[in-house]
Amino acid sequence: MVSLAGCSGNLEEVEGPVLETLASKSETTATTTRAADRPVNPKDFERAGMSVFSYRIGEHSGVCAISPHGVTCQGQTPKDAPMVTAVPLPPRKADSIYAGEDGMHYTVFEGVGPAQGELMPGQSIRVNENFCHYPDDATLRCTSGDALSYTITDSEGAIHPSGQLDDPPVWTLPEYW
Repeated sequence: MVSLAGCSGNLEEVEGPVLETLASKSETTATTTRAADRPVNPKDFERAGMSVFSYRIGEHSGVCAISPHGVTCQGQTPKDAPMVTAVPLPPRKADSIYAGEDGMHYTVFEGVGPAQGELMPGQSIRVNENFCHYPDDATLRCTSGDALSYTITDSEGAIHPSGQLDDPPVWTLPEYW
């Protein structure tokens, strides 16, 4: 590792650059630089007025739905995640998260149907202000506007919200369910 050493005094008195090699026993983290994401066409994933895609993080795989209204993804919710009611089903523990026009809250992934394809690392999908991409091969990040976002990471598919997390509403499944 090469770093520039601190300087004091008049810089004109120094001949050539002053560099110091530092030996370190600390852990290092390798980061991979990737090319810019390649946007996919949401119409290629369209089902019932939304784009439904699968994703894979390590051994974990899940499904997301993105539309002009927001983006919802399955994942591992925290142990203290709330119970959610999707009428006519009984209340159950949240298994996904939503960010969009109705804020950000945990929810259940019901009434969406199967994924219409897989969003791969290096790809991104956008519908209006709702956007999902892989910042690296081990993370899926979805955003709605400037203030609401979440990531899904690790082999368990853990969900990590960023922004105001609201209580989940009671909602009714679509009639075609």
